[in-house]
Amino acid sequence: MNSKKTGFLRILFAAIKTLLKGLKVTFIEFFAKKTTSEYPENRETLVMFDRFTGTLIMPDYDGHHRCTACGLCEINCPNNSIHIQDTVVTDETTGKKKKKLVKYEFDLSSCMFCRICVNVCPTDCIEFDQRFEHAVFNRSTLMEILNSDYKVVSEELALRELKAAEEKAAELKAEANPTTETKPKAESEQKAE
Repeated sequence: MNSKKTGFLRILFAAIKTLLKGLKVTFIEFFAKKTTSEYPENRETLVMFDRFTGTLIMPDYDGHHRCTACGLCEINCPNNSIHIQDTVVTDETTGKKKKKLVKYEFDLSSCMFCRICVNVCPTDCIEFDQRFEHAVFNRSTLMEILNSDYKVVSEELALRELKAAEEKAAELKAEANPTTETKPKAESEQKAE
């Protein structure tokens, strides 16, 4: 009978000991000095930690970005928050065809900040910055175009398409009126003989 009491007391003291060990962190934090962040007032001095995922950005390197329009970020995005438009352009110096980014759209409203897009990017052309204020009245304002030269690239492509269309129209016009071009040639050939 006496052994039952000592076994019970041993278990009781072990339970109290583990309870106090668990509450040790709580008591330390209870008596520690509290720091309160005055958020709206300290907006300029507020520093977020390094791994914070705020807004997806495409850094600008001397007026250019590193994106090669490979599409890995778009393929791996679980929420389809990224949409890429690209075109195939022939390099004038080498004559090789390569992809060129036209438009890089990012929908912040459907992003879950998983960082998969940043991790799979082979050229490290996208990253998350420290901006965290995303409260808006209209969800369409959360749709961003990340490549800053989007308008320049789209204007260049529009000019190329316009030139190609004009050249094709000139070729079709020449094919439609073959007699006007051959008559002067035939007359000039007869005069030369």
